[in-house]
Amino acid sequence: MKRLTIVFALAAAALAASACGFAPIYATPEANFAPLRDIAVAPRGQEKIDYIFSQVMSDKLGAYTPSGAYRLETVLSEHRQGFGIRVDDVATRYESTVTAQYRLVRAADDTVLLQGRRAGISSYDVADDPYAELTAEQRSLERATELAAEKVRLDLTLYFANRRDET
Repeated sequence: MKRLTIVFALAAAALAASACGFAPIYATPEANFAPLRDIAVAPRGQEKIDYIFSQVMSDKLGAYTPSGAYRLETVLSEHRQGFGIRVDDVATRYESTVTAQYRLVRAADDTVLLQGRRAGISSYDVADDPYAELTAEQRSLERATELAAEKVRLDLTLYFANRRDET
């Protein structure tokens, strides 16, 4: 009896959600979010974070073979700061910050449609082993880059979800 009540409650909730105009953001990619696949990611630098950002954005947008209708121009910067200072003035923890300054450009007429700045932050503990510390630092930098890319992707998704049809 209890299971039957739960099933009916879930069915009613699903029906109510569909009646209010709720649509999952990934429900119809061919409608509002097809333009995400048409974005060519173009980071300006040649650093490791530029490569990581480009790969993560291509994965998140599904833009493996973009038509090039849009271009995402990015300038990435990284910063590392120590905190958690011990008595002997040595940092025990570091924070990696990757900042992505971006512009979404319509390729047909080079019109800037959206621009912004997003940062990803990740931290790591300092290890006694130099190899472990280097690995932790690299992974922290990768994670901060992934977080910045995810924030940019969310901005792009919101832009295409809220824009008026371009004619």
